[in-house]
Amino acid sequence: MNLRRTEQHKLRSLYGAEKLDAGKMAEQQKKVDELRRGLLKSRVEAHNQMAAVLTPEQRKQLRQHGPWWMGEDE
Repeated sequence: MNLRRTEQHKLRSLYGAEKLDAGKMAEQQKKVDELRRGLLKSRVEAHNQMAAVLTPEQRKQLRQHGPWWMGEDE
């Protein structure tokens, strides 16, 4: 997550430059997007591992609270 924040900061810096460089900005956005996808994948895999050890009733209760990863620092 820290690496993602670092890469987002670099992207914001590019937006603040005197002259915008579309190529550099697109490449930096691509890095940020890839890190976000990786983080999402890790979260889903962790969720699935956790859910695998729960009883059916516990999984039902977990689903009632909605996706736990929604709304976190995005």
